[in-house]
Amino acid sequence: MKIITAFIALLWLSTAQASTLIDSETKAIEQAVNGIWQQQATDWSKGDIEAYMEAYWKSDKLRFAFNNTIDYGWQTTLDGYRKAYKDKAAMGSLTFTPIEIQVFDDSNAIIFGRYRVDRLKNGEPDVLEGLVTTQFRKIGGQWLIVSDHTS
Repeated sequence: MKIITAFIALLWLSTAQASTLIDSETKAIEQAVNGIWQQQATDWSKGDIEAYMEAYWKSDKLRFAFNNTIDYGWQTTLDGYRKAYKDKAAMGSLTFTPIEIQVFDDSNAIIFGRYRVDRLKNGEPDVLEGLVTTQFRKIGGQWLIVSDHTS
């Protein structure tokens, strides 16, 4: 009986340690993807679209949905940003506020949140804001955005 009790206690302890490890890994992934997101906001606010785009998967399979359109491809996304935001003034200052970060496994996570761009347009304050869902995938050891849906 003592052996069975000891075995059950050991099994319970190892399960508790495993769940703690999973929780710590999840927290680390949440911090990693949110850190990338926040760096994007910093890069955007500096007027550096190229640095902002470093977070995106450089693939023709990258999906970007905005204003009722869907574009595919890293270069297409970059070209769209350059066309819509011709200079730092047009880009303004970006803030991302995460509402929920979901980690599915060690290579897939999604951030659902809000974005806000404060800028001047024709000398008047102009605010763009809405919701954004950003899917991250770990590719080649690096967390990259593979899908972005901004509304």
